[in-house]
Amino acid sequence: MRRYLLLSMMAPLLLSCALQPSGAQLRGVRIVHTIPQVLPASELKTSALSFTVIYKKDMSLYRVSYRFDSANNGHVFPPEQRRFFFVAARDSTYGLVYHQPPRPGLVVERKRVDSTLWSYYPSSQYDSLVGVRPDSVVDGREMRKVFQRPADSSHPEAYTLTFFYSHDLVDIPYSLSKMDNVAGMKLYRICLYCHGAYYPAFKTQFPPRTLELKIERMSSFEPGLMDYFEDYEKRKR
Repeated sequence: MRRYLLLSMMAPLLLSCALQPSGAQLRGVRIVHTIPQVLPASELKTSALSFTVIYKKDMSLYRVSYRFDSANNGHVFPPEQRRFFFVAARDSTYGLVYHQPPRPGLVVERKRVDSTLWSYYPSSQYDSLVGVRPDSVVDGREMRKVFQRPADSSHPEAYTLTFFYSHDLVDIPYSLSKMDNVAGMKLYRICLYCHGAYYPAFKTQFPPRTLELKIERMSSFEPGLMDYFEDYEKRKR
């Protein structure tokens, strides 16, 4: 997932903050991307990266934290975890970037939606599977579409790709992929299971590992989020 790999280079971390009961006006989800990395000696390291999307009426707010590295006159400062909030209305070309909580006189940045959020848009990696018949589909409380790719002479490892659908989250606009195309259901999880194999080119045994992308509904929100929506609406007038 090219865009999500770029996101991983920014090393965004989930914000730790005090939570309060959610208001009826807000809906929110956390997008979590779990990425396994094969280290020397076939060791496996897994990183979990995330960002949050919160909705109010026809507006959406992206809450992102990232690692900030800085240096001055050859002196390298310790990395900082910073964050920004981006608010935009549905189908708007521009939105507002907040690096601080809204307050009277605060200067905010007006930026294009596409250039600000392109790293957080759904991945197009799996779009070519939209018209492909899956190897299996499981119906019930949830649906799963499963695609199998066996190992071959050009690639030593087998893969199992599974798309998970549920009746929950259908009220959330954010979509993980164009594979989110089942009527009355939401694609809420994509799971790529790598079966493990020996790679001669790397002279390394790759262990079994799972790459996962999922949407999690939020049941509570940090204080002050409504301020961003209200400030955005005032500045639009």
